Amino acid sequence: MKATENKTSQWAILCDEIPIPITMLNKNGRIVRLNKAALKLKFNKKYSQIGQPISKKEIQINHRDYTINFYNPPVNTTQSTLTQSSLDAIIGIDQKGKITCWNPASEKIFGWKKKETLGKPLSSLIVPEKYKKAHRKGFRQFRETRKGKLVNKLTEIVALNKKGEEFPVELTITPVKENGKLMIYSFIRDITKRKKAEEKLLQSEIYLNKAQAVASIGSWEMSGKFQETYWSDEFYMIHGLKPGSVKPSTKLRLSMVYPSDRAKLQTAIDNAVREGKPFSIEKRIVRPDGEIRWVLSQGEVSIDPVTEKKKVFGTILDITKRKKAEEKLLQNEIYLNKAQAVASIGSWEMSGKFQETHWSDEFYRIHGLKPGSVKPSTKLRLSMVYPSDRAKLQTAIDNAVREGKPFSIEKRIVRPDGEIRWV
Repeated sequence: MKATENKTSQWAILCDEIPIPITMLNKNGRIVRLNKAALKLKFNKKYSQIGQPISKKEIQINHRDYTINFYNPPVNTTQSTLTQSSLDAIIGIDQKGKITCWNPASEKIFGWKKKETLGKPLSSLIVPEKYKKAHRKGFRQFRETRKGKLVNKLTEIVALNKKGEEFPVELTITPVKENGKLMIYSFIRDITKRKKAEEKLLQSEIYLNKAQAVASIGSWEMSGKFQETYWSDEFYMIHGLKPGSVKPSTKLRLSMVYPSDRAKLQTAIDNAVREGKPFSIEKRIVRPDGEIRWVLSQGEVSIDPVTEKKKVFGTILDITKRKKAEEKLLQNEIYLNKAQAVASIGSWEMSGKFQETHWSDEFYRIHGLKPGSVKPSTKLRLSMVYPSDRAKLQTAIDNAVREGKPFSIEKRIVRPDGEIRWV
C-alpha cells in the first residue's frame, strides 16, 4: 500500500490496518515502541528515516515514498482451504463489528463481493432494519460481558441479502482470539429451501388431517420391533382421544380393542409381517367413555429404504354408522320374516331381465322349501306353479311390466312332496 506525504487523509484507513503499537529500531539502534498517535506524528512530519521493524512480520516503512508493506503471519493452509471451500457462509468481525472475513459462500448467499464488505459494519449489510436495534444491543452486551444469547448456539434467524430480500438462515456465533485480539465468527447456512419443504410438508399434513377427518379415516405405522410409532390426528379422535395426548404403542392400541377382537387383530398383523401380504379386518374398539365403535383396519408391509427393515403402515376407518345400518336392516329382516311367518305371507323380487333375485324365508316355506336352499329363478318358480295356472301367472306379470300396473291373481302351487296349495 502506498501513501505519499500529501495523502495524509488516508491515515484513518491506514491506522486501522496497522498492528498498534509497533516495536521498531530508531537510527541509533535503540528499540522504540510507537503508538498510533506517535506513528501518525512521524508520518505527517515526513521523517527522513523512521527505521526498520524488528520483525518483518509486522511492518516496513520506506522514507522515500512512504511505502508501507504489511506482512501477515503464516497462514494455516488447512484452515484457509476449509474457509474457502465451505458451503456455509463464514463471516468474521472485529470488536467494532466491522467485517474482517468474507468467504466465497458469503458472496453467493448474500450477493456482496468480498471487496464490498471488508471494513464495513456487519449490521449495515446483512441485518434487516427491524432487527438492527436488537443486534446492536446484543453486540454491545457481548463486548461488555463476553456473553450472549446466540453465542455457541444453533439459531434460526432472518437475514438480508444485497437485493434487500429477507430469507431464513441457520446461525452459529463463535468468539475466537487471534493475536491477542477477540474476533467473532459467524457460520451461516441458507435454509430457504428447507423451510419451503417444511412448509409444504406441514401444509400436506394439514390437508391430510382434514381429509381424514371428513372421511373418518385414521392412519398408523409400526416400525422397529413392530412397535407403533405414529398415529394420525384422526386415529386419536376415532379412539376418543385428544391428538398427541398419549404416546403411540402397540400395547395401548390393543387395550382399546374389544377384548374378543384382540386376537383377530394380532393374528392379522402377524400373518402380514410373516407373509408380506396386506390385511383387512373389521373389529370393535372401546373408547374411554365406554362407547363401542366398529372400525375397518387395513395394513400392508413395506421395506424402509433407509434401514432396509420391515415396517407396517395401515389405516383405520370408522364404519360404526354402516354397521348400525346393517344391524338395523338385519333386525328389520328378522321382524319381516317373523311377520310373514305369522301371516303366511312371502315376498319375492324380479330385476334385470325380469329374473327373480329374491325370495323371503316365508316364500321358501310356503313352497315347501328350506330358506336359502335353492337360488331364486323365474324358471324354478314357474315349475312350482300348477301346470294349468302357469300361463295365467306369466300373463299377469307381462301385463304389469308393460302397463306399469299392479296385479293380483289366485293360483295353485305344487310343493316337493306333491301337496297342492292355493296362493
